Amino acid sequence: MQHALRDVGASSGQSQSTAELERDSLGLSAEQLRRLGYRTVDLLAELRSRLSGRPPAPPREWPELLGQLADDVLAPMSRLAQAGYFAFIPTSSTFPGALGDLIAGALDIDAGSWMSAAGPSQVELVVLDWFKEWIGYLHDAAGVLVSGGSAANMTALACARETLLGSMSELVVL
Repeated sequence: MQHALRDVGASSGQSQSTAELERDSLGLSAEQLRRLGYRTVDLLAELRSRLSGRPPAPPREWPELLGQLADDVLAPMSRLAQAGYFAFIPTSSTFPGALGDLIAGALDIDAGSWMSAAGPSQVELVVLDWFKEWIGYLHDAAGVLVSGGSAANMTALACARETLLGSMSELVVL
């Protein structure tokens, strides 16, 4: 995806002025959006074609099945072991973000826990580390990325509740 963004971003914007694109670091022209979108859909179609079709007429040998599993199923996924990390809530508000959601949705990635999507969870941890550095928080500070204001407010209320009343207090409901 990074290569696709770099390739598309290299061409000049036709429908947006240079000043508009300089103000918005994710600003892309209509043609750039179109080309990036087509490349993303082509990638998803290729992945789907690798993993679909009729069952083979004669059964395949185990090494061949393991090879396809490694190349077509496991290679695009990342699995790092860390149980109990529940912090990925997907959303997008930019076109590149929407294409990321398109990939996640088309591949049916369950990013609700580390066990099912260690790669996306690791990306979140890295981004949170960047925020801690930029803001000046302590190294052991923790957090989650959420989808927007409502989820952020609920998270803040839950954190405040636990700070005041302790973990999983039955004195309040939230």
